Amino acid sequence: MKTLNTLSNHLIIFIVITALSGCTSKHHWSYEGLESPEHWSELDREFKTCRQGHDQSPIDLHTDDALPSNQELIFAYLPTHTHIVNNGHTIEFDMEEDNFIAVDNKRFKLKQLHFHADSEHTINGTQFPAEMHLVHEATDGQLAVISLLIEIGNSPVYDHIFDKIPKPGEQVKTELHLEKFIPENKQHYNYIGSLTTPPCSENVLWLVFQQHLFVPKKQLQKFKAYYSHNYRPTQKTHGRQIYFTDH
Repeated sequence: MKTLNTLSNHLIIFIVITALSGCTSKHHWSYEGLESPEHWSELDREFKTCRQGHDQSPIDLHTDDALPSNQELIFAYLPTHTHIVNNGHTIEFDMEEDNFIAVDNKRFKLKQLHFHADSEHTINGTQFPAEMHLVHEATDGQLAVISLLIEIGNSPVYDHIFDKIPKPGEQVKTELHLEKFIPENKQHYNYIGSLTTPPCSENVLWLVFQQHLFVPKKQLQKFKAYYSHNYRPTQKTHGRQIYFTDH
């Protein structure tokens, strides 16, 4: 009986760790063919929200429909060590030190940042060359994702962002000056949505900034050599309200 209890405890620990890591299913998914976004809900029962959910992301943001918001957003970013991971879906930077944002006094810790090409969110129907997501998590499990739309242009902050892309399944360590990632213009859209990858879990607070990033063409080409089409198409809003913070 003691052996069975021990095995049971180990199984519970494994399930919890697996859920926290975001790997809720071993089923493969992708952005093309029979495993593309339109088929995600068919690949695994844990992916059913990808089709059945009513608060799915990304969406097309219509500027004329956004209501004014007084949302307070505070950044607390410092230089940090990161692990760059090529996970088969994107290039991801996993954070070591504590960095966070506070949204209306609720703190969200920065867990990782990653990229999509082309952009997932669109503005008035316009899609951009790429998009960066900075994924934060609160102590209650809610996620807040900062979305920065990317255009091609010169910027010293991103001159070497993709110089150390590891091979798939590998990782390399580097340092990021995250304080330089904070947009000077804090105007942004916000709405309640979901993860843009399986299992498409909802209750994600999205903050899509009006100010865009500029990444040199050569750097973006290095990313697109691995991932040139890793974006989910825009989803229906189902009557959700979009807000715009003008400060």
